[in-house]
Amino acid sequence: MSGLDIILLILLLIGFVRGAMKGFIMELSSLVGFTISVYVAKYYSGISLYLLEALGVGREISPIFSFLITFILCMVAVWFLAKLLSKLFNLISLGWLNKLLGGLFSGLKYALILSVLINLFDLANHRLELVNKGEAPESRFYGPLRAFVPTILPYINMEDITGQLKGALKKEEPSQEGEVTKK
Repeated sequence: MSGLDIILLILLLIGFVRGAMKGFIMELSSLVGFTISVYVAKYYSGISLYLLEALGVGREISPIFSFLITFILCMVAVWFLAKLLSKLFNLISLGWLNKLLGGLFSGLKYALILSVLINLFDLANHRLELVNKGEAPESRFYGPLRAFVPTILPYINMEDITGQLKGALKKEEPSQEGEVTKK
C-alpha cells in the first residue's frame, strides 16, 4: 500500500465516520436542503423583499438580503425537520440504521469528491506534468476512485468536459504582430 493509498483511505474513512456521527437523515438533509433552499430563495424571496423594503432597507441591497434570508430560513426549516426525523428513528430503535446509512452515504459523497479531484488532477497533470506519471498506477485506490465519477454519472460526457478544460489550459503566445494566438 502506497502513501497515496493511505491518504485516500484516511479521507474515505473520515467521510464514513462523519456520516455515521451525523446519520443518514442529517447527511441527506444537507444535500436536499441546499437544493430546496436555493430553489425557494430564487422563486419566493419576493415575500421577504417586501418585508425588507417595509423596514427601510435600501433598494440596492434588499434583493440580496431577501435571497439570503429566504435561503437561511429554508435551510433552518429543513434542518429542524431532519432533526425531528432523526429523533423519531432513535425513538423507534432504528438509530443504528440511520448511523450506518449515514456513514455509507457520506463515504460515497467523499468518494465522489475525491473522484472529481483525481480526474481534474489527471487532466492538469497531463498538460503540466506536475507529478511523474508512473506513481499513480502503483496506488490500489487511485484507479477505482478515478473511474468512480464516469461510472456513476455516465450521462455526463467526460470527453466534452475534458476537451473544454484542455482548451482552457492551452497556453496563449503573442505573435509577431502583437496578436494572441493559441498553441
